[in-house]
Amino acid sequence: MGIDDNPESVGLTIFSPELREQSFLARKQEYLRSAENIIGLKRGLLSEVEAAERTATEITSSAGDYNLSIIDFQQMWESAVRETVRLCGVLGPLYHIPGAHAVNSDAVSIDWGNGILYDEDKTWADYLDMVGRGLLKPEIALGWRFGMPTETEEDLAAIRAKYMPTLKQMADGDE
Repeated sequence: MGIDDNPESVGLTIFSPELREQSFLARKQEYLRSAENIIGLKRGLLSEVEAAERTATEITSSAGDYNLSIIDFQQMWESAVRETVRLCGVLGPLYHIPGAHAVNSDAVSIDWGNGILYDEDKTWADYLDMVGRGLLKPEIALGWRFGMPTETEEDLAAIRAKYMPTLKQMADGDE
């Protein structure tokens, strides 16, 4: 006995694109959940992005794990890039690649740019406010802004020499 092609009499839909799409989306979500588990991201960060839009405040709030997960993810990427650069610095000379030389992984600088987790302009405004209120040395703010070290007194002196004119220079109009 075969199935009648008339859906009204059988009560069965032979072909349903909706069921196929539903099955595909469920399978995709399960793959994303597995990826979250493998790399250690909070559940739902990848697999449930359509579920609800999240604001920057929700993501960076202490109530959720999103901020820590994304920062951890960025740190893992940065660590991998540093190790890759170090490895390339070792392999380049071994393979006699022109211009290749050993590279210190500390020489790598990665900037994730402005986004929902980090706003460079807001941080700069906060630093300027702290300098204005006397809570932060101007040299430290300038060092952060221009990517210069601020650990030692020599570092701060280099920042003063490069970016902070003396009163005499300002009076003379020199730069």
